[in-house]
Amino acid sequence: MANAYFTKVNKARKSDAKSFEYNGETYVQGKTKTGMVIYKKKAGSKKKPTTKMDAETKRKKSTPKKKTTPKKKATPKKKTTSKKKTVRRVRKAPAKKKTTPKKKTTSKKKTVRRVRKAPAKKSGRILRGKRNSPSTSATSVKVGTKRIGGDGKMYVCKSYDRGGKKVQRWVKA
Repeated sequence: MANAYFTKVNKARKSDAKSFEYNGETYVQGKTKTGMVIYKKKAGSKKKPTTKMDAETKRKKSTPKKKTTPKKKATPKKKTTSKKKTVRRVRKAPAKKKTTPKKKTTSKKKTVRRVRKAPAKKSGRILRGKRNSPSTSATSVKVGTKRIGGDGKMYVCKSYDRGGKKVQRWVKA
């Protein structure tokens, strides 16, 4: 079951009606900036009583009410208005620390000189990255070239056939 209001709105849109009535109120056609047709309540339209319940509530509203004495509200404290001076705060630089002259002592203190220990060598290796063979690629040197590897041992560049291709590799001498 469809909403009665929207049923009337859609019917008015299809017939391009300028206004329609629903539930005792008048709705007038309007257009948005985009051109969409909308219906809104007419400014002066008031709801007419349609049921006995609405009629009774309207009668109750029109009957005069008994006068009641209004309760006195607590009066708010008066605010004193005084002109405030606008003070512009200037950010101050941090205060410099006062240096006090150091007192010279007559007793001589022994200066202890700490000797820095050299890091322990790892099994006599010359570290050249993580590889044991020389850090230079074997393909970038001539066959028969000798170099010292990362482990401190001597390596020779040799060429091999692998799958029909010539490959150069470092081999321990």
